[in-house]
Amino acid sequence: MKNRNFVIALLYPMLMAVLAMGCGTSSAEPVSSNIPITATSVVVAKTTSMPLEELIEEGDYQFESGCSGCHGADARGLPNIGKDLVESSFVKTTSDSDLSDFIKVGRGAGDKDNSTGVDMPPKGGNPALSDSDIEAIIAFLRSLQD
Repeated sequence: MKNRNFVIALLYPMLMAVLAMGCGTSSAEPVSSNIPITATSVVVAKTTSMPLEELIEEGDYQFESGCSGCHGADARGLPNIGKDLVESSFVKTTSDSDLSDFIKVGRGAGDKDNSTGVDMPPKGGNPALSDSDIEAIIAFLRSLQD
């Protein structure tokens, strides 16, 4: 299943672009779902209708594939490389939308708020990371904080 999801993640943006061109619209953004917000699902997938459990599982996979290199397999960080994301007050107090924006942009080593002195590249260095992948990662991180 993980391999299939990986292939879908690679092909999905191209498919959406082709569909957008064929439909005469300028946006390849997926249609939002109407999943209700609950206390345990703050993330409420904007670009997927995946059940929360599957979203967290996908987020775990995406986190392992990219983020764990700096933040550790358990998201507790690696010394002088990546911050602990489980106990992070930044992660806990930042909205899902703002956290998504942060992941997309990253944080340079020279940024005054960077306490590791190591770049956090945009999308963790994975330009293929989609909005739904980022939402899944955030859902996974939120599940670690409960």
